[in-house]
Amino acid sequence: MLKKQLGSRKQKGVVDGNKGIPMQHLDSKSCELVAEFFSILGHARRVAIFCELHDGRKTVSELAESCGATLPNVSQHLRIMRDKGMVKTEKEGQSVYYSIVDERFVDACRTIRDALVENMHVRVGVLDNMQLLE
Repeated sequence: MLKKQLGSRKQKGVVDGNKGIPMQHLDSKSCELVAEFFSILGHARRVAIFCELHDGRKTVSELAESCGATLPNVSQHLRIMRDKGMVKTEKEGQSVYYSIVDERFVDACRTIRDALVENMHVRVGVLDNMQLLE
C-alpha cells in the first residue's frame, strides 16, 4: 500500500531519503528563497557564527572572541543574518543577545554537512580503489 502511494524511485523526481516521500519541485519564488538562505551561509565567518549560536544565545563580544574576529566584523555579519531572518536579537539591560530563529535551520545545516562528509568518504574510497587498479 505505502509503496503504491509513494511510487517507484525510478519515476521522475527525487525521493527524500529521510521520509520516503516524493519531494515537490520548487517554484521559482521558492528557489530564490532557498538560494538566498544558502547565500547567507556562503561566508565561512557566518557559518562559524551560526555554529557558535547553536550552543545558545550570545552577545557580539562573546561571538567575536569565540570566532577569533573583530567586533565590527562580527556585527556586520550578524546584521546580514538578522536582516535575512536567520538570527534574532533580545535586549537585556545594556546587552544585546543573538540567537537562531528556528532550530530547523540547524537541522538543515547538519543534514547538508552529513551528506557532504558521506559524499567525501565515497569519493575518497573511489579514488583509493582506482589507485589500487593502477
